[in-house]
Amino acid sequence: MSQPFMTFDKGLAEKSGSGGGIQEGGAHICTIESAVYVTAGTGSHGVEFTVKTDDGLSGRYLTAYFAKADNTPIGSGQSLLNALMGFCGAQSLSWVEANINNEMVSHCPELKGKTVGLFLQKRLYTKATMEDAYGFDIRCPFDPVTKQTFKEKSQGKPAVAIDSMSASYKDKDDRKNSGGSMAQASIGGGNQSGFQPAGPDPFDGDNF
Repeated sequence: MSQPFMTFDKGLAEKSGSGGGIQEGGAHICTIESAVYVTAGTGSHGVEFTVKTDDGLSGRYLTAYFAKADNTPIGSGQSLLNALMGFCGAQSLSWVEANINNEMVSHCPELKGKTVGLFLQKRLYTKATMEDAYGFDIRCPFDPVTKQTFKEKSQGKPAVAIDSMSASYKDKDDRKNSGGSMAQASIGGGNQSGFQPAGPDPFDGDNF
């Protein structure tokens, strides 16, 4: 009598053809695969994350800008990175030169390999070619086990914010028109060319 080597999983079946990348915004449990130094077109300094979710989906080009070109701190990005440090047990962050994907980059070893919760905001936008595309912004880190934000965890409060954000979640639509074809951006396997965040992290960080 033959023994089955796999049983049907509807959730996994529905992911077929998704390209292996994150498709939807909301709460995701992620392992940080890399955290590298980047600069925006404006000269702002940031950390660009590549992650993999607990169900095997990849997320790329998730950027937190922490300082302007003149090194003036960006409050929301500073709050986001400090929340990640708190969850990852890092007392400081540093840049170390490394070869990642055959490219020499400055990466942050204190965050590599850490598992965290990330609430992602999907942003629809129009590329310079007038093609519609989308990317993701990190809205709020959270504890991957308790779902508490860092503020909730440090103050001993129950996990409320992430469920509240999930209940009211909507994609952010910055497209110039709604008639174009949708291209992927900010996810593994998609068309990432031309993706630029609108500016510094747009979220105020009250829940960090």
